[in-house]
Amino acid sequence: MKNPHLLRVKIALWLLAALTMLSGTAIAASLPGISAHFVQAGENEILSRLILTIPALTVAVVAPISGWIIHHFGRLKPVYFALALYAFAGCSGLFAESIVSLLIGRVGLGAAAAILMTASTTLIGDYYEGEERNRFLSMQGTFVTLGGVFFLSGGGLLADYSWRAPFGVYIVAIAFIPLAALALFEPKAHDGAQDASLFGKGGYFDALPVFAVAFFTMAIFFIVPTQLPFVVMDYMGGSGKEAGFVMGIGPFFAAIGAYSYAALRRRFSIGTLYVAICCLQGVGLCVVGFASEVWQLYAPFVLVGLGSGIAMANANAWFLELAAPRKRAKLSGILAGSFFLGQFCSPLFVHPFLNFMPLHSVFSLFGGFLLAAGVILLCAIKTQK
Repeated sequence: MKNPHLLRVKIALWLLAALTMLSGTAIAASLPGISAHFVQAGENEILSRLILTIPALTVAVVAPISGWIIHHFGRLKPVYFALALYAFAGCSGLFAESIVSLLIGRVGLGAAAAILMTASTTLIGDYYEGEERNRFLSMQGTFVTLGGVFFLSGGGLLADYSWRAPFGVYIVAIAFIPLAALALFEPKAHDGAQDASLFGKGGYFDALPVFAVAFFTMAIFFIVPTQLPFVVMDYMGGSGKEAGFVMGIGPFFAAIGAYSYAALRRRFSIGTLYVAICCLQGVGLCVVGFASEVWQLYAPFVLVGLGSGIAMANANAWFLELAAPRKRAKLSGILAGSFFLGQFCSPLFVHPFLNFMPLHSVFSLFGGFLLAAGVILLCAIKTQK
């Protein structure tokens, strides 16, 4: 059996995680251009808003199924298939002639991301444990978020040339197939793995708090890629390049937050770290609502980025502590579904508030929700001591 401590194994897993988390956001800066193109062609504008979030809904539906597939048929074969699908479906925007064909490609991208996210989380639990797992998750978060700088900022630059251009970045998944084949290996089956149930000790109900937190934190955080380009370009008069740069600040500082996770986890509990996450992101989003110039968005997105970097590592560490090893694959699918269902629902949460407040003020409103959640969680922690 290959050694999971080898650097190439870790790099392969980090890159798989980066693909799953960035599957929807690379084209964020293209949203205004996509909307304008298809509205002029007589298409429904509401459908154009789904371009970014439909992969998330697909993941929410497909991920629990992919957990079952990976549990019964192994980790690696589904990964190879998903990488090929990711590249082909992701690039479909380069040649799609209607909003429906574009949405079909995004559904394929979501299905690929569901398999990759479920498999990567399961393999992390299979290969690593304890402090070593926390160190791995720190570096994984760093890879994911630095990749976000490339995807978001690069997508913003490409969007100024054509709304189709950012779809080309998805072809990078093809290069990961030989890397995955050379580096990854099927782990030894856990005792009782074939008879694993979703319920019982270390099952669904034990992990339910993680699923709920993953859903709500992602729903609030995802208003950034879905709504910020409209704030920058419509309210502040900025360009796609500026929108991409602002959104790229978050992932850059999220890399710092993620890299520090292992050290933070040695000193603080998972609950205390969630209090810090709520405070960082809550303050950042509140400030966005009061900004009137693009440059005023830089500082708050430092805070949002730091919080998101810690949040992803914290959720995965919490989940892997709670989920029984023999149930990990099935439960990983539900965790992935929770993250991405939150992404899909994010615009649905925002829309009702637009009836009585401008879009930029919604950022402050959701920031206030996070701050309130942080205070409530802190009080709960203090009460338990």
